[in-house]
Amino acid sequence: MKRLAKRLAGTLLLAALAVPALADDAAELIQKMARAMEELSYEGTFVYLHDGQVETISVLHDFGEQGVREKLVSLNGEARVILRDDDNLTCIWPGSKSVVVSKSGPRTPFLRIGGDDDSLTHFYELKTLGRDRVAGHQSHIVSLMPRDSFRYGYKLWVADPSGLLLRSAMLDEQGRAVEQVMFTELVLLDAVEDARFAVEDPGPGYSVHRVGDMTSGDHPADMARIGFAEDSLPPGFVKLSEKVKPMPMDGNPVHHAVLSDGVATVSVYVELMSDEQAGKAYHGATSMGAVHVFARQLDAAYVTAVGEAPAVTVKKIAESVSLQP
Repeated sequence: MKRLAKRLAGTLLLAALAVPALADDAAELIQKMARAMEELSYEGTFVYLHDGQVETISVLHDFGEQGVREKLVSLNGEARVILRDDDNLTCIWPGSKSVVVSKSGPRTPFLRIGGDDDSLTHFYELKTLGRDRVAGHQSHIVSLMPRDSFRYGYKLWVADPSGLLLRSAMLDEQGRAVEQVMFTELVLLDAVEDARFAVEDPGPGYSVHRVGDMTSGDHPADMARIGFAEDSLPPGFVKLSEKVKPMPMDGNPVHHAVLSDGVATVSVYVELMSDEQAGKAYHGATSMGAVHVFARQLDAAYVTAVGEAPAVTVKKIAESVSLQP
């Protein structure tokens, strides 16, 4: 019995010592993945499963002397092409014969992780779960499970040895996959010809819209009154950026801020309007799959928060917006 007790104690000690090692391995794989998704050149096809729908998309990604360039082409559903570089984002919609050019970064299905290891491990429990094979590539499986109710969990398949994200699953509070992305084909490239990123003339009948950030002289001074009560934000969420843009419909200025915990991202839009206009707008919560939206009236402003985060998180961020007198 004593020998069994000693053996059990030794096993438990080894298991306890192994936990930090697993967390360190997972953090290293995640940081390697974050670099690889930007700094490697690759081409492939992936499927994006969300809201009961399946989208198939081809991707061409290049990292070189001209910085990061990317081209996404939808292969089913509504036709669209998205091109981005370090300066511009161009969206081509053949169905409506429209082209939209902006300075904004793209929203892609691939998980983008920022921050450092300490911030990740403070709000997520990181583990390695073994190995798997995706799109012909060996991978390590990594899990990020939230330590509170303000964020989703994730399972990631990180390619070995490249570090590219081959597959990801976003998990809700019950551990169910609410959104998945998976490569079906993937090839690493040494270089990509410039011609493959050229924005061709879409032809007659297309309308071109250019959306730019507004300068301080382009919008009312009232926009400077908009702020966030940091002590009211969900733990770990900080403001990454903010700018003022014209609304696509009427050109009125809207304040746009992006907040993140290093994994989850929530956008907040604040539009100044009359009490009557704000009162007629939608108020409350809505959702589509993993995306939650919360809208509220704040004096003479209309606040909308939207992001792939639990409903409680999106609502708390919307309610943290303040309007100085």
